[in-house]
Amino acid sequence: VVLSRGTEDPRKAGRVFAIAGLLMGGACAVYGITAGAPVWVAVVALVLGGIAHAFAEVLSQGAGWGLAFELADPASAGAYQGLVGMGYGVLSAVGPPLLAVTALSLGLVGWLILGAMFVAASFGVLVIGRRAARSWTPA
Repeated sequence: VVLSRGTEDPRKAGRVFAIAGLLMGGACAVYGITAGAPVWVAVVALVLGGIAHAFAEVLSQGAGWGLAFELADPASAGAYQGLVGMGYGVLSAVGPPLLAVTALSLGLVGWLILGAMFVAASFGVLVIGRRAARSWTPA
């Protein structure tokens, strides 16, 4: 709750989502350096990467739900939420093959590509949040 505070404002939600993307990109890079590393380095890296990943997940969910609820047209909120839910379904279908093609097949380079994709997507949400804030009125 504390980490998602204020994400009903699209501008803040976009910023929070961008922070989440940077954390997830960093976590991906950290995961990538563990291959072939000494055990103690891998363990420390995985713990740090896991912490960054967990914060990224919490922040992105708070920001994503804030945007999903605040930007929905009140007259068709159910349809909007259905579309948002379908997006999660599509990502669940595309995610595993994407992970296999990047991180699992290419090692560090794949992890870096995956991390860059998270960062790029999150900065796209930052732009969406800024644009939406121009015409947003709190409910």
